Amino acid sequence: MVIGLLSILLAIGGTGCSSKAYFAKINDVPLTVKTLNERQKKAEKVYTEKQGTDFAANNGQNREILKKVLVESLVMFEIFKQTIQENKWDASIPEIQDRVALIKSSMGDEYSLALEASGMIEQDFINNLTFQHYVTKDITVTDEEVKEYFNAHIDEFSQKEQVQARHILVATEEEALDIIKQLKEGADFAELAQEKSLDTGSKFYGGELGIFVYEDMVPEFSKAAFALAEGAISAPVQTQFGYHIIQTEKHFAAYTPTFEEAKGDAAQSALAWAKDQKYYLEYDKAYHKAKIEYAPGYTPDEDAHNH
Repeated sequence: MVIGLLSILLAIGGTGCSSKAYFAKINDVPLTVKTLNERQKKAEKVYTEKQGTDFAANNGQNREILKKVLVESLVMFEIFKQTIQENKWDASIPEIQDRVALIKSSMGDEYSLALEASGMIEQDFINNLTFQHYVTKDITVTDEEVKEYFNAHIDEFSQKEQVQARHILVATEEEALDIIKQLKEGADFAELAQEKSLDTGSKFYGGELGIFVYEDMVPEFSKAAFALAEGAISAPVQTQFGYHIIQTEKHFAAYTPTFEEAKGDAAQSALAWAKDQKYYLEYDKAYHKAKIEYAPGYTPDEDAHNH
C-alpha cells in the first residue's frame, strides 16, 4: 500500500495560471493548479535526474500521462485528509509515528525524493498511513482463511531447485582448456578466478556466484551448472559472454512445505493481503461518498478508480 504510493513512476506538466484556479474540488475544498504545478516541478526534477526521463519527448506524452496520475493522487491525499478529520483519527499514536520513523530511517536520503516523485509532502504520507491504520486495524484472518491463502499462493512459500556455484570466465576455449588442466593438476580455483576471470563481479570473490535458480543465468550456463555433481568442474561452456569453467559446490532440491511448516509465514501474508483489500475498498467508498468536481481538462479516465 505505502510502497505503491511511493513508487508512482510519473510526473506532471502544467501552465501558469491564477493562484485561485483549481483542478478539482473535494466537498467544496479546492485543490489549486498552483499546488499541482509545484508538485509537478519537483516530481519532474526527480525523474529527470534519477532516470533520465524526457518529459518533452513525443509531444509531451509522458507529461500528460503523469498529469492524470498526479491529479488523482492529490485528490486521494485530500480524501485521506478529510476522512481523518471527519473521524477525528489521531495520527500521533505510536503505531503510526513509529512506522513513519522506521520508513524514514530505512530509506535515508531516498525518502524525500520518493515523496517528491509521488507528488507528496510528508503530511500526505502520514495521512496515508493514518487512513490505512484505522481502516485496517481490526482486520484478522481465521485459520481457514490462512489455509486458503496458502493453497492459492503455494509458489510464494515453495523453493525451486537451486545450486551454489563459482566460475572462471575467459575469452577463448583454448584459455578455458588450459585452466581446466591447471585445476586437474591441483591449482586453486579461487586463485585462478582472481587472476584470470573476466567477470569483474565475481573474480574478486574467487569466482563465487552464490546460490541461484535455473532462470537466474543464461540457459547454457544453468544447464551445465545444474547437471554437475557437487565439487565437479565442467568442460568449457560457451555463452554470449565467453567461455566458462564452472564448479558446482552444492545442490539444493526443490521444496514445497506443508501448511503446518509454512503456517506462520502464510498467516502474515494472508493478513497483509486482507488489509490491502480493506484499504482499497475503504478508499473506494470514501472516493464515491465525496462530492468531487473536476475542472475542465482534469476529469479522470472512467476506470481510474478501480483500486
